[in-house]
Amino acid sequence: MQKNVHNYFPTLFGVIQKHGYGALILSGLLMYFFSFVSYLVPIIGIVIMGVMVVAVVWVTYRNLWWGMLILCFELIVGSLAGALFFFPFGGEIFLSIRKFIWLIVLVLWIVKGFKQKKWLPEYIRRSPFVVVGIMIFAAIAWGVIRSVTTGISLLSLYHDANGYAVFLIVFPLLWALAYEKGSLQEKEEQLYRVVGWGLILLSLFSLALLLLFSHAVGDAFPALYLWLRDTRIAEIGRLGDTSLYRIFIQSQMLLLIGFFVSAMRAMQSSFHFRREWWMWVAMWAGLIVSLSRSLWIATMISGMMMVVWCFISKKGWRAVKNVCVKGSTSFGAALIVLAIVTTLGLNIFSLLGERSQFTLEEPAIRSRWDLWPALISKIKEHPVLGHGFGATVTYQTSDPRLRERGIVDYTTYAFEWGYLDIWIKMGLIGFVLFVGALIMMMKYGWDWARQSDIRLGWWFGMLAILIVHFFTPYLNHPIGIGIIIFFIGIVCSSNRKMVSK
Repeated sequence: MQKNVHNYFPTLFGVIQKHGYGALILSGLLMYFFSFVSYLVPIIGIVIMGVMVVAVVWVTYRNLWWGMLILCFELIVGSLAGALFFFPFGGEIFLSIRKFIWLIVLVLWIVKGFKQKKWLPEYIRRSPFVVVGIMIFAAIAWGVIRSVTTGISLLSLYHDANGYAVFLIVFPLLWALAYEKGSLQEKEEQLYRVVGWGLILLSLFSLALLLLFSHAVGDAFPALYLWLRDTRIAEIGRLGDTSLYRIFIQSQMLLLIGFFVSAMRAMQSSFHFRREWWMWVAMWAGLIVSLSRSLWIATMISGMMMVVWCFISKKGWRAVKNVCVKGSTSFGAALIVLAIVTTLGLNIFSLLGERSQFTLEEPAIRSRWDLWPALISKIKEHPVLGHGFGATVTYQTSDPRLRERGIVDYTTYAFEWGYLDIWIKMGLIGFVLFVGALIMMMKYGWDWARQSDIRLGWWFGMLAILIVHFFTPYLNHPIGIGIIIFFIGIVCSSNRKMVSK
């Protein structure tokens, strides 16, 4: 599995390679282009979405695993709402292409299950991951029950908890890994390629947006900004009075996976400089462009854990040296790329240095700390049972965007502190179940991860994502839940030996 590892995370310049995975780049770019066109002419979007739905049905019916790969790719390019294409029902409810893909995969799993009279692989019944799944579903069910018993409206419950429905995809995923044609190793390799190409596309898209807005194209064409905002693909914000823009795409969180895969590969003598080094440059660039300190902190903490593991596993200074040398050069190259893309040149270094500083007076940090005591007070009201999904908290906000609209006391059900969000909605009962399941997932995943450097990279990337959730909620969202599902699915299917013990 190691000998062709560089093919799983592709070169930045080798867009058209064997296996046809270069077509993913073109497909993603076309999705963004036609999504923008559809925003300007909505009827076009409805037609395109209809064509895409038919295509996904056909592909998924032929092979459920292919449908899972489509779902994975869409999570990367579709960002927050998965609404590159959507059908509005009026008000705040709409049916996006992501929801269509989710429904298609579930329905066709049921159809295939009836035809073959097989719903899940036999070994699943004895897998330790059954306990993980039961704990997660029990925590979610408890949050729903508390929401109903505390009188929270069904609309609020839907908006707050609908993301957790993505967990149901674990059933067709396990089925596809076990029963669709192709070996498990081939499917794992295909997943790596799809994720690799998707992350490359995401980084390129982030850089393209930075280029356009830094050169005032966004000001000249306001429809571009409105499209990104209304479809919730990206958050665009100007850094002070400079020409540097923050390009924050929620799925940039998944760059952490590619980042740590690149880091683990850098330890090896078989590291392919021309291909894998550029992959790392792309990951650096995407993370820097996000200007997300939550992602930066998670990268540093998980990176330190990786260094500790190097010494514990007796890889030693040589492995750390390889990572530092290749990591620093790729980081420098990413900064040079950003200096070229923007109009700032070398001044970008000082601006990024200012952004990396942490002061309580900075609006984003101040806003989080404004929320903290309000969340603690909310937890104290029902510390064990929780309040249920849709529970709200009112606090005095320092967010300048809200202050400009005259809003001082802000009420919301979406909280920045991810684990406190879980505690408030699910109570201590659900918190212990949910977090305990995540810990067990990482524990069982460790034996699987030690079998290859790519798997180790994925494991440390998952650790970084769990860290990010402290500051920015992701594990209650399809993007974070989706990567958890694919991690569990691959680990569970690969660790069949654990089941027989």
